Amino acid sequence: EAKKQPLIKSLRVSGIINDDQRRHRILSAYVDGRIDQLFANHHGVEVIAGEPLALLYSPTLLQAEREYRQLTGELKKNTALRLRQLGLTEKQIVALDSKPADALNSEILAPLTGTVVEHEVFEGQYVTMGQKMFAIADFSTMWFLFNAYEQDMPWIKLGQTVEVTTPSV
Repeated sequence: EAKKQPLIKSLRVSGIINDDQRRHRILSAYVDGRIDQLFANHHGVEVIAGEPLALLYSPTLLQAEREYRQLTGELKKNTALRLRQLGLTEKQIVALDSKPADALNSEILAPLTGTVVEHEVFEGQYVTMGQKMFAIADFSTMWFLFNAYEQDMPWIKLGQTVEVTTPSV
């Protein structure tokens, strides 16, 4: 029986599944210091945004934190800006007033939720400003990158739903 219906064509293509590069973060040292404790100490550890990755002892950062606690008004705002430049978050800066005066370490926090794919530091290691410490990737969005032949292009549309199968899954 002849009838009108959409044309359906299955295309078999090969490709790779990769993560979204826009969801990668490299975390570098903002100041010189020593890693006193490492919480994200291996590849593959899952982290949550704002969760501590390590404790850092930095005389420069420690001095700036102490100055912040002693100041008021415009000077305190300027010191808060300096602390942001030294790698502290707004939440960490606000919490400085209640931080014990004898605390020597500052937390290095995860900038996003994801998986540690590289860690370049170890407990007891000294780091210098700009040194790469961690690479974190968010695998919540993945891409399927494939090659298609020119004659198959009319069958591929933007926003089209595709089914992906792999030999292992």
